[in-house]
Amino acid sequence: MPFAKEIMQGTLRRMMDAGVELYEFQPTMLHGKLVTIDDHVVIAGSGNLDPRSFFINDENNLHVLSPAFAREQRQMFQRDLARSKRLTEETLRISLGRRFRGLWGHFVVGLL
Repeated sequence: MPFAKEIMQGTLRRMMDAGVELYEFQPTMLHGKLVTIDDHVVIAGSGNLDPRSFFINDENNLHVLSPAFAREQRQMFQRDLARSKRLTEETLRISLGRRFRGLWGHFVVGLL
């Protein structure tokens, strides 16, 4: 999304302030989501954890119960992480104009 960073800046800062490490995949935009639980359960797909993905969008997630598959997915994640850039306070700093664009984006994001 052209102005996703502006819209998400506040949320990303709050996450960072809470101690979450944030990374941005560099080769391209990555839409897929991956969750591994206790090295046994894998949830992978395009769905976000929000009402729009659950009830409006045509999103799909695959749930797999397999320690071997979970290991493979964690290894794949580590390879992707090596191709990602860690976000910092500096990389999240944006101009005042881009902040206003992000505020405007909050009003239309529900329509996207």
